[in-house]
Amino acid sequence: MDHDVAARETGANAAVVERVLDAERNVESRLQAAVDEVDRVLRAARARADAIRIRTDERISRLHVAMESRLERKIAEMRREFLQTEESPENDPHLGLKRDALQRAVRRLAARMTGEEGEVAR
Repeated sequence: MDHDVAARETGANAAVVERVLDAERNVESRLQAAVDEVDRVLRAARARADAIRIRTDERISRLHVAMESRLERKIAEMRREFLQTEESPENDPHLGLKRDALQRAVRRLAARMTGEEGEVAR
């Protein structure tokens, strides 16, 4: 009988060991499935982040171009307005005087260089 008891105990132990091994394989399988799912989620998140980054860069570029164009239009508009006012260079009485003085100086210099100093009014 001792032999039968030992055989039963060995069979029972083997069954227990087999159940433990099955449970361990099941846990390993589920763990691998979870790791695979995490990898898929991570790849998808990175792809979404890349797409967002690309869209953001494109939008920033469009905003930059639009603002640059807007600034250029505003500067041109301000320049036109300035040139149309009384303060424009064409209407500046001081600038006119400076031009006249420059023209007189050029005529005097030309007269000196050509020897015609006496003919030019100072």
